[in-house]
Amino acid sequence: AVPLAEWSLADPKRSSEIILIAPVVFLTTLSTGQMALILGMRRLGDIARIQITSHILAFLAAIPLYIFLGERGVAPAIFAMIGLSLTFSWLFARRIEIPKVSLSIGEVTAESRQLLTLGAVLMLGILMQAISMFAVRSMIVDTFGMIGVGQFTAAYALSVIFATQVSSATGADYLPRISEIGSDKIRLNKMVNEQIEMFLLIALPAIVSTLAFAPLALQLFFSSAFLGAVDLLRWQILGFLPYIMFYPLSLVFVARNETRTYFIIQ
Repeated sequence: AVPLAEWSLADPKRSSEIILIAPVVFLTTLSTGQMALILGMRRLGDIARIQITSHILAFLAAIPLYIFLGERGVAPAIFAMIGLSLTFSWLFARRIEIPKVSLSIGEVTAESRQLLTLGAVLMLGILMQAISMFAVRSMIVDTFGMIGVGQFTAAYALSVIFATQVSSATGADYLPRISEIGSDKIRLNKMVNEQIEMFLLIALPAIVSTLAFAPLALQLFFSSAFLGAVDLLRWQILGFLPYIMFYPLSLVFVARNETRTYFIIQ
């Protein structure tokens, strides 16, 4: 933890915060698995309740941590956020009755091979993204210091929130639906086009608004000290436009279990 803190935060004394955040990865995996079960059962109302409730409570928990601990409250706030998400996802997932089925060893092996292959590809894609962002932040720390990485993180956080909210709001039921279609290319083509159109109808007004009111957004969500990230935020928002357009296409390869193509795209 000490070398990691020195490399990423330029302060080996902050290794205790990295140690505190370390279990978050495991807890996030548990929470994601339970959310996947809820989403697979098409219980979109429960998904919305979990996200809204956990985010509000995490926000309320983070305020006193930031007030009394300052920068030292970041790690406990992250831990509290994932803890609340895990708690609520478990409360809703345990309500789902899963029938017991009997499978032969061959059936378990065949199904597990597909799941493990797909899971490994998805995990590698996420890992590559996390490593690249970690490297970028480390280089910014070395070049511009913690102030520079704060400006970058503020702009990136707003742009990521924008992209994830658009994709999750319109795509929660998209992957299960295209998975059911199978090899019907006409229906698949129609559904993908509809999804892209929906993404653009929601995203374009938000992109234009963010480009026009980027200074106001940074002051509203952070403070005037982050106005140096205005241009960066605008470029990052523009960069998410291709992502929003091609995200529905990339999920087609996941639905059809074409893991190699999906990995190359990622």
